[in-house]
Amino acid sequence: MLVLFCLYLCILMMLAWLGRRRATSKTPHDFYLAGGKLGFLVLICTLFATQYSGNTFMGFPGKAYRMGYAYMMSVTFMMCIVTFYLLYAPALRARAVLRGYVTPCDWIHDRYRNRGLTSVCAVLMCIAMLNYLLAQLLAMGNAVEGLTGRPGSFAVGVLFLSVVIVLYETVGGMRAVAWTDTLQGIMMFVAVLILGGYLLTQHEELALLPARILELEPDKVRPPELKVCVKWLSFLCLAGLGGAMYPQGIQRIFAAKSTRVLRWSLGAMVLLPLLTVFFAYFMGIMAIEQFPGLGKAQSDQVMTRMLDLISSQGPVLYLGVTLLLLGALAAMMSTADSVLLSLSSIVIQDIFVKTIGYSASDEKLLKLGKISSWVLMGIVVVVALQLQGITLFRLLVIKFDLLVQVAPAFILGLYLPRLGAGTALVGIAAGCAVAVTGFALDPKWAWVHPGTVGLAVNLFICVVGSFWFPSESFEQKP
Repeated sequence: MLVLFCLYLCILMMLAWLGRRRATSKTPHDFYLAGGKLGFLVLICTLFATQYSGNTFMGFPGKAYRMGYAYMMSVTFMMCIVTFYLLYAPALRARAVLRGYVTPCDWIHDRYRNRGLTSVCAVLMCIAMLNYLLAQLLAMGNAVEGLTGRPGSFAVGVLFLSVVIVLYETVGGMRAVAWTDTLQGIMMFVAVLILGGYLLTQHEELALLPARILELEPDKVRPPELKVCVKWLSFLCLAGLGGAMYPQGIQRIFAAKSTRVLRWSLGAMVLLPLLTVFFAYFMGIMAIEQFPGLGKAQSDQVMTRMLDLISSQGPVLYLGVTLLLLGALAAMMSTADSVLLSLSSIVIQDIFVKTIGYSASDEKLLKLGKISSWVLMGIVVVVALQLQGITLFRLLVIKFDLLVQVAPAFILGLYLPRLGAGTALVGIAAGCAVAVTGFALDPKWAWVHPGTVGLAVNLFICVVGSFWFPSESFEQKP
């Protein structure tokens, strides 16, 4: 496997070099959006590899291990994200092509003409992406440690893979990221098909699994209480809208070759969770019997433990496990490189240029963006090495609590011309205040997530405020 992984890293660097050779100009639009020329195959693979991250392959099985069968609800999370994308993606792409958007905040700035609102949205997106990048580094460290069985390998994995990621991202930009995502997506898809076929051959053992888990940990088999169902419904709204606000996903909307290609890609993405997320969920359920009594931090390694167990059952399964382990690491790397690329673009294009007022040539701005990628990755690596024990799912919820507050201004801005910058800014401030307060109090009795309550307050202010304080400065048609 080590030989295959080294070969894989060499291919990544070759694709980065090819991406640099294919660059048509030294502009932010070409570097961050590949010139807006991503076709169907590359677009769906980069969406797939970016969306299915360390949370999917490490965090979701760990949560399924801790919660049990009730975590079946996780399969719908990714489907909700695509559903919310379809609410605004085609209309936004048409405007992005006409107006030359590079970052998500270009839309906010063009729509509301308010520097304060643009800055707040940019900062919230940066906080969410730093959180997301941290989650990927933790997942990569857990994966390497689970594969090698050596405690010190966590730090080595984080340091080495982070350098590789930032290297090919700064060399090739969006083209390199999208092409490497294509390779990573194909690897994951083939591996899931092989191991999914293996699970189908084990139907008799799987039929007896609930009874065996009932003896070990009965709470993980029983139907969830009403409170749990309501809380998961809350998280569907939180994850669906929050995930649809991922800056790296929005930039892929801008980079699509056409609206038709974008619609086809998103349509196909709706079905993929039935393969990928369900498989990750079931690995966590099977691990309850195989590895009872694991703690929270250890439970995020159940995927690698289960794959190690399966790989000993034949050469075909060994190949499938090898591909999936490489694919899982690839998923984490692909998400991390996409997040890092979007993060550097927002820091330079939105915070430095639009907020601070920094003025420079496109070539100089690109150099600053690449430098910021190295600096930001270095900071997150240091934090990751200090937070080795935190669960990935906890990071996922924290990120969505804040990121989802951007959604009302972002989506309603397309369909509610009367919504003004002041109203949107008040809505975001109120929503964030509720979410942060709820997170700080951490009420175990609450039936909904603080971010969902904050989103409801945010939406109410935006809708009602648009009628009380209407804005006439926006034309709905691009």
